[in-house]
Amino acid sequence: MFVSGLMVLLGVMMNNCATFVVQIGNSDNRLTIQRWADFIRAIDKAIIGCGVEIHFRGGSVFVAPWLNACWVFEMDESLLSKFITKSYS
Repeated sequence: MFVSGLMVLLGVMMNNCATFVVQIGNSDNRLTIQRWADFIRAIDKAIIGCGVEIHFRGGSVFVAPWLNACWVFEMDESLLSKFITKSYS
């Protein structure tokens, strides 16, 4: 599912929680480095703010010719609509 510049992939439901993958990228350089960093911080804050269990978060190495970031976490499925309707700009 692609939502407002975020790719959200739904995983397996277990104990009323699902595993989610959020991926963002700026390989087309539409965002300046400062706006990219602000965008990553906003997404990170939103995910952490949901009180989820994060299994992985990271991004491309600093010498890579592309910019991307990824988070893998468990979240109660009922929180998903709150997360994706928030503005991250």
